[in-house]
Amino acid sequence: MNPEPDKAASGIGVAENIVFEAETFWERHKQRLLGGAAIVLVAGVGVGLWFWGQRQESIQAQKVMAEAKATEDLAKVAEQYPGTPAAAEALLRQGDIAAQAGQWDASVGAYRKFLDLFQKHPLAANALMGLGGAHEAMGRYPEAEDAYRRVFEEHRESHRAAEARLALGELLKAQGRDREAREAFDTLMSVYPQSVWVQLARREIESLDRKSGVPAQTPAAPTPAAAPAQSGAVTPAPAKH
Repeated sequence: MNPEPDKAASGIGVAENIVFEAETFWERHKQRLLGGAAIVLVAGVGVGLWFWGQRQESIQAQKVMAEAKATEDLAKVAEQYPGTPAAAEALLRQGDIAAQAGQWDASVGAYRKFLDLFQKHPLAANALMGLGGAHEAMGRYPEAEDAYRRVFEEHRESHRAAEARLALGELLKAQGRDREAREAFDTLMSVYPQSVWVQLARREIESLDRKSGVPAQTPAAPTPAAAPAQSGAVTPAPAKH
């Protein structure tokens, strides 16, 4: 008896069974599957619309920001478009403009608001430096010291970190806290040896040394080089034995 027809029939039966089970599964679960697909689709559309809305708001905020001419305009940008890059820029500029005008309380308020809303912003170190400078100008030394320390501790990779260390050292020195000031200058020189502020830190250390009576270090005298042989000198003849 030839087994081939039985094998073919068996294969057809398996295929039909798979199709039948698939159709049965679809009939039983199609409502649930369709419902889930609809949910995914709606969620995707919703997320897309949200991002589109955020993008449009950011564009509009930048447009208003470009037209801002006074601190009042900057304040409006920050209030009307919170969380946007334009709002962050507006607050930072608001703090800078107020500081340039000597309006220290307004400057502190703008910098603080920036730091409350944009803690991880790339320019957060700038806001901390501005905050420290404003506090220092008002004689609030503990607050200024805290701001300068935060720049170094929280934004060590920022280009403002070395400057903050110098500002901290100068602030401590002005208060007569010479040992702590020297530590700040030493840290700047060791952590940021290529910084443009290193030369100023070195001068501050020399100033502290003079104040404490430590003699300035003078470079060691160079070792005299051996005198070159004179040309044409007569070489003495070896002694005869």
